[in-house]
Amino acid sequence: MRISRNTLWQSLSDRLRPVVATLFARIWPGLDQKGAEARLAALSPRDEATVILSVLLLLFLCAVLAAQFGWLGMAVYFLAVIHLAR
Repeated sequence: MRISRNTLWQSLSDRLRPVVATLFARIWPGLDQKGAEARLAALSPRDEATVILSVLLLLFLCAVLAAQFGWLGMAVYFLAVIHLAR
């Protein structure tokens, strides 16, 4: 089975959209996860990819920053992510 770029991105997008929607729903008041996921799905594929990749890049950069403070920084980072995703 040959996987094309579009098929791979669609598979990744389907798995990452709920993660990003969960974070958006916790940050913006009055927005639930289903509403955030619907708004992401309504975007054009290029815009959706930009939003998803930007959020994941931001999470990665925050993890790198937290890692500079050792175990305590990583613990605070993980607790913050768990608090947002809860």
